[in-house]
Amino acid sequence: MRICTITMESLSPYSASRQHMTPKGDKESHADYEERTWREKAYYNDDSHVVIPPESFSFAIKAMASRLRIRIPGKGQSEYGKLFTAGILITDGLALKETRDTVQSWSGSMNADGKRGSGKRVWRTFPHVPKWGGSIEVYVLDDEIPKDVFERVCNECGKLNGVGRYRPAQGGTNGRFKITSFKWSEQ
Repeated sequence: MRICTITMESLSPYSASRQHMTPKGDKESHADYEERTWREKAYYNDDSHVVIPPESFSFAIKAMASRLRIRIPGKGQSEYGKLFTAGILITDGLALKETRDTVQSWSGSMNADGKRGSGKRVWRTFPHVPKWGGSIEVYVLDDEIPKDVFERVCNECGKLNGVGRYRPAQGGTNGRFKITSFKWSEQ
């Protein structure tokens, strides 16, 4: 099994939108609830640092592999996207330097139901990290995924898919990153 350590730095801010189940207080307004609970929309590790979950990177990389439609040489119309679906594994997220206490917020007018153009708008607040970066480990389980294809997919993923709330894959601008290095090892 190959392990690729990917080091990255942000090209645009990261913002989280984790669904949380914090109950609303009796007679608490929507604005007061948002102000009290916006930090709960981020993921945190045991040290209270903001974490970009491993699934965010995994889903983004797999989606980009399918989107690029790179054909497997000698396999007719078969594409690498299907190999990425079960062929990569990311077990740990990317812990950022921001903590529950130091993470910034971003507020804006949003659709109440989360669907563009649906009508009623409400004020929402989200955790916001202007500059971020670090390293993640990707286990490349499928030996048929070549290093050059994997690296191309990851580079395009950072530019075109991104991670987090309001990322490019969803029509937004947040969560873009550039990869500064790939370090390969065997296990």
